[in-house]
Amino acid sequence: MKLRISLSNFDPEDPQSRQPNTPISRDACKAAGVLPKDLIKKELSDFQTAHTSLKHAQLAYKHHENLRSQWLQSAMDAYHKLKFQSNGNDFHAENFKEQLEKEKMERIKNISTKEQAQIVETLVREQDRREQLQELQKKRMEMKRIEGEKRRKHEEKIERQRARQKIENTKREQIVRDAQQRQIMQKMKAAREKELASRKVIEEINQKKKEEWEKQKKDAQERASLVSKQRDEWQKNSGRGAQEISHSAQRGSAEALRNVGEDTAGGN
Repeated sequence: MKLRISLSNFDPEDPQSRQPNTPISRDACKAAGVLPKDLIKKELSDFQTAHTSLKHAQLAYKHHENLRSQWLQSAMDAYHKLKFQSNGNDFHAENFKEQLEKEKMERIKNISTKEQAQIVETLVREQDRREQLQELQKKRMEMKRIEGEKRRKHEEKIERQRARQKIENTKREQIVRDAQQRQIMQKMKAAREKELASRKVIEEINQKKKEEWEKQKKDAQERASLVSKQRDEWQKNSGRGAQEISHSAQRGSAEALRNVGEDTAGGN
């Protein structure tokens, strides 16, 4: 059996509700110039398509709701007027207004109760959605923290490797510098030793020359002394012979000294 839905028990806030189908309701919709199916509430998703943004869908939904509210009000006014007349009552504005207000208050009461339930359900869904978003945000932050920690540890590892490499390079450079310094010191030491040996040889040669010169000088002095003694003896024996001997001794002494000087100059 088909369920009879009139404008009096029709729920305009339920998208799953059936359209009004009683004769008076259909007549009221016709009198108001409204199609019964247009009084059924649509959802926001009905206005969303693949080429429609959420903002445009919300604007279309709000505009349709404003029109539907006007259509519903017109249909309800016509419905109450027709029903009041169908009960055999003459239409009087005051009586009709009183009856309309009474039914309207009852309808508002029922609608308010349903709206409260819908609001509670919406709040619960919204709370669940917020909790899910918070959980998702928390997971993202945790993943970001973990990635940051991994990146920090990786950077620290690279920095430690660089520091170790730098220390090793410094050690190798120091070893090379030490080796070069040792080679320089060895070369300098060898050069000094060679120089000292050369100086020693020169000093030995000079010392030998000096000794030879001293010896020659001594020999010359001894020969001169001997000649002087011989001269003194000859002078005693013969003045003339002594004079000749004296000249000969002087020439011999001068010649001996000259020879010693030439030898010394040739040695230097």
